[in-house]
Amino acid sequence: ESQIYDLLNKSDFTAPKFQCCRKLEDIDTSLFKDGDSIVIKGEVEGVFHKSDIGLVNIGTYSVEKAKDLFSKWSDQFEENFKSILLIEKVSFQKISGFPSEIFLSVRHEDSYGPVARLGIGGIHSEFWGKRHAPIIITQDHSVIDVLEELSFHIVGHLWFGLLRQEKALVDVPMAKKFIQSILNLLKRNDLPSL
Repeated sequence: ESQIYDLLNKSDFTAPKFQCCRKLEDIDTSLFKDGDSIVIKGEVEGVFHKSDIGLVNIGTYSVEKAKDLFSKWSDQFEENFKSILLIEKVSFQKISGFPSEIFLSVRHEDSYGPVARLGIGGIHSEFWGKRHAPIIITQDHSVIDVLEELSFHIVGHLWFGLLRQEKALVDVPMAKKFIQSILNLLKRNDLPSL
């Protein structure tokens, strides 16, 4: 996950402030100060759904808390434990009765080249993905192509306030900037392969 934040920062996205701590001592030089709103995640080899097994802690930062979690998770997962991530907690608008987070997957596929998938995110992303397949974006797409697909997709309905009694979460210029960042990301030659 820490590699993804680096990749986002290099591709015109604004990623949250983050720090990867591979050793307990790394916490002593933290970018965060006591009381900051933060998400602490444990990176464990082979674990993708961190929250399902208690590897996510959301709250306020303290050096003591970060060190306690580092020790707890490294003891629990032993040689599979890689690091903890300290991530700035980002606030976001919510929609009543629907998820407000998005899922963005970007990778290099041998048969297609760089491919992005954009859909509903959060802890139920697999559930929503089976009902509303993510939008597939390639280097051949333009911003307008993706905006047109969004106008028919549930993500577009959620973003642009097209559901009854809901307000827009983003406006068209914000969406265009985000889509252009995805297209910039697809042009990179350091995407993870599948």
